[in-house]
Amino acid sequence: MSKGIGLNAEFDEKGRLSVKTRFWEVIHDSKAGGCITSIKFFHGSGRNVLRRPIYSYFGSFWDISNDEAKISQVEEDGVLKVKITGKLRDVNGYTESNVDYEYLYEYKEGHVKVTHRYFFRRGIAGIGDVGVGCVEAIPELSCFAARPSHIRAHPPHATCAAVWGRITFDGRPVFEERNIPLYMAVFNPGVEGVEFLPGPDLEEWTKQLVDRRDVGRFQIVGEPGPDRVRIVVEPLSSKTNGYRSSRRFSGEYRFTFYIGLPKIPERVPRRYMHLAFGNHPWPSDEDIRKWAYAGVTVVRLHNDYHPSGDFWHDGSWPPYDERGMSELRRVIDTCHRYGIKIVPYFSLYEINPKSDAFADGYIVWRRTVDERGSLIETYPPNHYYGFGMCLKSGWKDFLKGYVKKVVETLGFDGVYYDYAHYWFCNNRLHSRGDHTNIDDLIEFLEYTRDLVGEDGVVLLHQSGWFPCVLVENYADGLIMFEDASSWREMPPLEKFPPNTLHLRFMNVAPRIPCPLYNAPDGVKASWDLCAKCVLFGAFPWQGLGPESEPVLALFEAFRAFDLSRFRFEDYTRGYVKTSDTAIKGAVYFNDERILTVLSNVEDRAVERFTWTVDLKRLGWDPSRRYHVVGSLGEPITTLDGVDLSDRGVEDSLEGHRFKVYSITEYRRDRRCVLYNTRVWTESYVDGVLTVETRGPVGQRAVLKFYSPEKPRRIVLNSKVLREGKDWTWDESSRVGTVSYEYVDTREKVVIRVF
Repeated sequence: MSKGIGLNAEFDEKGRLSVKTRFWEVIHDSKAGGCITSIKFFHGSGRNVLRRPIYSYFGSFWDISNDEAKISQVEEDGVLKVKITGKLRDVNGYTESNVDYEYLYEYKEGHVKVTHRYFFRRGIAGIGDVGVGCVEAIPELSCFAARPSHIRAHPPHATCAAVWGRITFDGRPVFEERNIPLYMAVFNPGVEGVEFLPGPDLEEWTKQLVDRRDVGRFQIVGEPGPDRVRIVVEPLSSKTNGYRSSRRFSGEYRFTFYIGLPKIPERVPRRYMHLAFGNHPWPSDEDIRKWAYAGVTVVRLHNDYHPSGDFWHDGSWPPYDERGMSELRRVIDTCHRYGIKIVPYFSLYEINPKSDAFADGYIVWRRTVDERGSLIETYPPNHYYGFGMCLKSGWKDFLKGYVKKVVETLGFDGVYYDYAHYWFCNNRLHSRGDHTNIDDLIEFLEYTRDLVGEDGVVLLHQSGWFPCVLVENYADGLIMFEDASSWREMPPLEKFPPNTLHLRFMNVAPRIPCPLYNAPDGVKASWDLCAKCVLFGAFPWQGLGPESEPVLALFEAFRAFDLSRFRFEDYTRGYVKTSDTAIKGAVYFNDERILTVLSNVEDRAVERFTWTVDLKRLGWDPSRRYHVVGSLGEPITTLDGVDLSDRGVEDSLEGHRFKVYSITEYRRDRRCVLYNTRVWTESYVDGVLTVETRGPVGQRAVLKFYSPEKPRRIVLNSKVLREGKDWTWDESSRVGTVSYEYVDTREKVVIRVF
């Protein structure tokens, strides 16, 4: 195992090379051209998602027909490099061609960069089809996302926004391009998937074989009998317009692409509940206290525009005048006092012309998409942020130094990056031709993680217009759903449009959806958004104002639980069933606790319904008895497992509201925690229940516990608590209640029940 890079590579007795991380395993087989024959995600389905090896070909000469390929591997500069050499073999029975190939796979924990090189020892004419990195996958990867080719991109922004959808197994493409797309992915929502994206030099795909457009075939298609999903990657295809090249292929050809491999965790990697603010107005100390007490754990200063002109101009230093800097330092200090992490907004794309660096760098740094090299302005006339730059230039180096200065000088806890995706650019000052900044984006994200450290916060904004798991793998939280933020209201769940598949995608970074900016009733829309997103395990963000109240209520409902200890299944999995169609359910679970999430996705109140949770599917025993406690401490009941699994629990729920129940096993002779205001850990040794917890300074807290007999005494840290004032006992329910206060955000509170 290479501990520094989290990768392990070893050969088996059959000469196959296994490359493993804690998330996935990829296998190369020398008897299949050295190509990738298997991809498994340990915390996805656990099965090979490929129906056949990933293959490439020039006409009838294929790599997977070679059963004597050479495989070698070496670790260099923190990258595991796998090298494949061989000869293309003719599928029509000839033993070999005069075409040698050399493949380089550069593995990292969340992707593999693949470089194919082909060497023609003598010229070959009559090749009509060239395929590079084609995929055939299992039918469970039945959804897709794809970005069209830059060739079809239109100024001024040339965004190449993604399309989403479900795959039909009728042999008809659900996505098709004649020029290299910027992105193609197939996935099983919320489970696993794979993605293809071209390397930075787009002209490898558009001009290398034939200097002519519209001669390729790039498709995502579901094939029947047996069902399978194909990603067709043909930069030259005789099936497109009947075109056949008269070119004689000779010399060397090179293609570079990425395969994104989602870092699917065993448990929910959620660490942060998130809000945003600007400087009109700055949040007060009371605002920050309220956030902390509700469960907010990270906030961002998002202040890249204001019509007054008083805002943080991208690329500027210092960002504010003396008064503004004083307010910023107050906010940072207050957040830290209450245990909230704080990050600044950075655009990986924009620089404001008021920045001193703009005049020095914009001519070389700018992203261009037309032949005139026009500057791209974002987004006049309603807003004005600045001009678009390309990371494949000196802009990247400037931005590295700028981010480092801001974070270290002001004591921020990490970063928030807007435009965390790659673009097409044709500025010849960056590259010899059409290109993307994908290599530079990866480098920049790795630089950022080194800068902020493993405990630092990296929030990335990547809406459904520009999905990419390769990039998402670097995020602690993914700001998303901005492609839906212009909706005036949320659609019904059963009518969610295809782009909302991004809410589940490949189950990597925790989702942080954007608000509905254009909703006529912002508070109502916020309740609706929360009620639906909670069923996908997503927690929206909001800014200052009444629209934040639903979001804070959602955070508070989960405030007592460390969700990173749980697995999650969304409402489509059917673990929670209800008697009313308006009420949907999802579930978080581990070996010690189940969190049943109920949400009313309609505006009408449901005064009476029943719900069940499938204990057996979750690995729990329906024959046992269980504590069932509301996530805010009430109600507290004890139910038989058969009531939870079969008979159902009666309940009610207002329109667009949600509630969470904690379920733990009832053990008659053992003390246990039923509820605590904040996250806790507990142990039970020799009849003593020990509870450890932390919380923001000044927050009053409550601990509720079950005990088979009344405690003799209760001690908080070293203080013996007084019965009747500090703690109470209910003999009928055998529930004790301790009232206390967090006096220091940094200090642990220890409560012992004797």
